[in-house]
Formats: sequence, C-alpha cells, structure tokens
Amino acid sequence: MHRLSIIIAAVFTCAITACSSPNEKPTKNVTTAEIKPKYDGITAASWLTGSWICPAGDATVIETWATENDSTLAGKSIVVKGKDTLPQETILLTQ
Repeated sequence: MHRLSIIIAAVFTCAITACSSPNEKPTKNVTTAEIKPKYDGITAASWLTGSWICPAGDATVIETWATENDSTLAGKSIVVKGKDTLPQETILLTQ
C-alpha cells in the first residue's frame, strides 16, 4: 500500500510540473469585440447575399448569392428570356 502511495504521489508531481512552465507568460483575456474577424473582407461583402433581379431589355438577369462558410460567398447568375433560362456564370468569392 505504501508503494502505491509513492507511485501516485510521483505521477501527481510529474503532472503538476509538466503543466506549468517557468517561462510561460500569462495570456491576456480579451473580449469578442477586440477580436478582428479572420475573414473581414468576406464579412464586408455579405450584403450580396440574397437574390438580385435586373431587367435587361427583353430578358431578366437573376443573381443569387449565399454564404458557404466563414471565408466563401457563392454566386450564380442566370438570364431568363421568355420561357428560356440560360446559365451565365458561377462565382466563388474566397478570402
């Protein structure tokens, strides 16, 4: 039983000393307001999300944007002319 106590004490001492280093600097606590978004360019372009309709003569251009993730916006545009739908382009904005 005495031997088991010594082993437990040794393991506990190793765990405590391994988790603390004399060279460690304390970290500063920051608020979320102080953290700059990693993808601030994509955040600034988020106003694009949704559908946009633009009449173009006898056709209509429809553009749709969606947020794929925190660093990517996906856009797709089509042209509708009468009963025909023509794909125009697919765009990925990434940062």
